[in-house]
Order: sequence, then structure tokens, then C-alpha cells
Amino acid sequence: MSRIQDGTIPFVLETQDHTLKPGTGPLDDDLISELQSRGNTAEDWAQVQATPGAVLDEVINCHFSGSCILGTGLSLRNSIFHNVVLEDAVQVHNCSMIRGYRISCRSRIAGSILDHDHESVFGNDLTIPPAVEISPYQVPLCAGLDWESTVAALDGTTDQADHTRAVSDFTAQIHRTHAYIGPDSVINGGAVLRRAYVGAGRTIEGAFTIEDSTLLGSGHGDAAACRGGGIIRGSILTARAWVGDFGRCSASMLFEESSVSNGGQVSLSVLGFRTGVSQGEVTASVLGPLVGVHHKSLVIACMWPEGLGNVGSGAQVGSNHTSRLPDQSMIAGEGMFFGLATAIKYPANYRESPYSVIATGLITGPQRVRFPFSLITMLDDAPADAPAGYNRIIPGWMISHNLFALLRNELKFARRFGQARPTVQVIRAKTATLVQDAVNRLESVDEPAQWYDEGGISGVGKNALLESDRRRGIAAYRDFLSYFRLREAIEQGTSLSREQVAEGHELLDRLSIRAKDSRARDFHRGVRVFAEYRQTHPEPSEDPELRAVLALLEREADALNRLGPA
Repeated sequence: MSRIQDGTIPFVLETQDHTLKPGTGPLDDDLISELQSRGNTAEDWAQVQATPGAVLDEVINCHFSGSCILGTGLSLRNSIFHNVVLEDAVQVHNCSMIRGYRISCRSRIAGSILDHDHESVFGNDLTIPPAVEISPYQVPLCAGLDWESTVAALDGTTDQADHTRAVSDFTAQIHRTHAYIGPDSVINGGAVLRRAYVGAGRTIEGAFTIEDSTLLGSGHGDAAACRGGGIIRGSILTARAWVGDFGRCSASMLFEESSVSNGGQVSLSVLGFRTGVSQGEVTASVLGPLVGVHHKSLVIACMWPEGLGNVGSGAQVGSNHTSRLPDQSMIAGEGMFFGLATAIKYPANYRESPYSVIATGLITGPQRVRFPFSLITMLDDAPADAPAGYNRIIPGWMISHNLFALLRNELKFARRFGQARPTVQVIRAKTATLVQDAVNRLESVDEPAQWYDEGGISGVGKNALLESDRRRGIAAYRDFLSYFRLREAIEQGTSLSREQVAEGHELLDRLSIRAKDSRARDFHRGVRVFAEYRQTHPEPSEDPELRAVLALLEREADALNRLGPA
């Protein structure tokens, strides 16, 4: 069942547009004369109304047409108004057209155009294909949906008829004769808004074009500012999502603190919490929380709801066109890293390969890969009978060679998600289940060979798995499972024998050495390349990120001691 968040969408709850306050009515002759004396004109003063006792001393050189309702304490200068409702303490200066808008109290608008000439749902008739650029299936979305319901609708795990009905019922409540600017909003710098709903506390500064869109606000003063110019069309932004620095967002939905900036482009897509698209392009995709699409990179037709990953400069995650139709797609695993200038061919399924790395410059074939924490890299010294174009897969490489990154990710996620959200643990039951399945397949080999393809070990994809990498992968996955069980014991306060405590300390010592080694490799490589490297990079022993990871392992060692016999 799709959940529409009750009480969070002001335009559903708002009173009718034709009333402002009891007693609102036509201006008396004295007030009309006073307004005219300050250079104000109207096509028909009989259609201009004001709230009881309205003070309009700061209304200067303005023109009114159609039905206009004025609150008190307004500051209006050198502007044109048609069919508007202006609540108390609104400021509008030097605007060539404000038409069809209700502007709430204390909002400030300057040098901009606001135009709304008919009923609108402000982008809440948005439909998105489910992570496929061309699809006969279109999923309707609206501003009231939460993240979980949106993803469930797009990946097909919810009842589509029920979802469509919920969105339709919600959208039916939105039609209004006026567009809306929420209280305490700021719009200036040449912005042009057409059929836009702007919630409370929003700031829009710069050469923006915003059309047929909803930018939800906040009553708590934490609505994100859109600055530097950009284009927003047919889209929905939650209270703390933003577009700026000439980003372009069309037919998309941005959840809290996600952003499109620095010339980035997003279309037909959904962005999760704190996902940022800067310079890159995202089309027909669902990107979960904390995904970075920076520099000149491309993501098309990618279902990545668990997010927590990165797209490197020049990465092309989007071979979705077969020369016949752009109907191919990809599922990315949680925490994946697409290296510089990688090219990912479709169809591709990495759902069961979380926290895996596609190495720099690699071209991957259409495939399903089922080995978590892996590295896919070039197949140097390829076996003579390996197919041309195959890459090398190293299962568990992130555990054996880059454990620092995994543990740092956990600490980073805790900081970025904050207190209001559950922290994502990389090492948890879900990933442990995938690791157990992977190690079972690695250990199922009856007769060892020099290398294995998909026919030899299921889940390898269009890659070669060397026998040496198989053995190292088993060891890495076994360490992961032991570490997961150790964490479970600590969390549950399970009593352990002396032997179990000793084994736990051996594991933690091994993991600590791996974390140190992975940072030391980076440092010593830098020293070899740059004579001044030490001047700008701390020694590994002084690296604050490494020290935080080692402190985590030390806390777990202390907790482990408390589980042993007294």
C-alpha cells in the first residue's frame, strides 16, 4: 500500500482562495484616492479588495487587474498584479508580472515573474518509467509519497492498481485557481515561475525557470535554498531538496537534501536522501541515498534504490540502447563504486554484489554478478582459453584489501544520516546472507581448475575467476562471516568461552592490520610519486580517518573482553 504522508502537503489543507480574512471587501473611495496618489492604477478598482483596516502606505507605482485581494502591511513597488491574493506583510518590488498567485505572509519577491493562468496540479501528474528510458509502463508519483512507497512502486513490489489509486485520489485534491508561494519565502534575481507551488520558507535566487512543479517548504525554517539559477520542469522537490548553479531537473522527484547542481542534468528519475548530481547526467534512474554523480559522468536506466555509492568521472553507466530501442536497464548493488571512465553494458544485474568496485577504464559485458565486496578489473596475463573481452573478478577483495573503506563507510554513513535516520551498517545480516551464499558457491568446486567462468561457478558473469582468487575469496568471506557473528555476540551480550574470545581478538587484530595496510599502501605510493607528499598528507598513524576506524575495532575488542568468563 502506497503511503501518502498526511498533513505534510499544505495545498491540500489550505482554505479556499477567494477568502482571506472575515470582512475582506472592496476599497473605499478614500483608500482608492490614496493609492492613486502614489501612482497606482487599476483596470477596475471595484475588483480590488482589502482586509479590514488594511494599511497600504507602501503600495507605490503598481497596476492591478482582475480580482486582487490585499492584506495589510504590504510593500509593493513598481509591479503589475493580475488575479492575486497578497497576504499580510508581503513585499513585491520591480516585478513585471505577478498573475494568478496567492503569496503568503512575509514573503519577499523582487525582479521576478510569477505566472499562473489556469488550474494546475503543479507537477503532481508526474509519471516515470521504472528505471527504463522507453517503457510502456509509467508509474505515477506525487508529492505526498514517502521514499519507501516510491521505490516499491517503481521496482514493482507494491500493488500497482492500489498505488495508482492512492496517487489519483491525492492529486484530485490539489486543483486550485491560484498558484502558491508559502510564508517567509524569498524569490528574486530574475526567476520566472509558471504554475509553480512553492512551500513555506523556500529561497529561490537567480535566473531560474520553474514550471509545473512543486517545491515543498517547511514550517521549521529548514527548507533548502535554490541559488545560482537553473531549470526545474514538471518535478517535485521535498522540503530540503534543491537545484542550483544552473542544474536542470525535469520530470523527476527529489527527496530530502538531494540536489542537482553545477550544470548537472536529471530527468525521469528519483533521487534519494543526500544524493547529489553535479555536472553529471542522470536519466530514467532511481538512485538511493548518498550516491555521488559528480564530474562528467552518465547514469541511464539504473535501478539503485539502496544507493550509498559513487560514479567516477567519465563513467558511462548506461549502455541502454541496442540500436533498436533504449529499453535495456541495470540494477546496481548497494555501495557500488564505478571507477573513472568505466563503461557498463546492459542488461546488468549487480544487486547481489554490494560494495563492489568496477576498476578504472573497464568495459563490462551484459551480466549478472553475485559476489559481494568484489573487484572487477582487467584480466592481465589471461589464460589462453579465456574468451576475448573477459575481465577478472576477485571475490571479497574489499574485505581482504580495502577493509578500511568498508569500516570508514559505516562511520561516514552514521555522520551523514544523523540522529533522525537509522545508520546503515555495511556488516549486517543482509550482506552476511549474500556472503554466505557466495562462499557456498566458491566452495562447491569438486575439481580445482586454473580459472572458472559462469559455467564453472554460478554468479561469475562475463568474467574469469582465477583459482588463486577463489581461495583468497573464501578466506576473505570467512573472515567477514566471523566478524558479523562477533558483532552479533557483542550486540546481544552473548557469553563466550575463553577460546572464542581469543579467536575474536585474533580476528580483530587481523582486521586492524588490513585497515592499516590499505592506508599505508596509499601513503607510500604517494611518497614515491611526490617528494612533498608528506607535507600535505598525514602519516598513516596520524590519519584521523584511520584512527577512527582503529578506535572502532578497539571498542569492539573491549566489548569482546566483557563477554568472556570472569
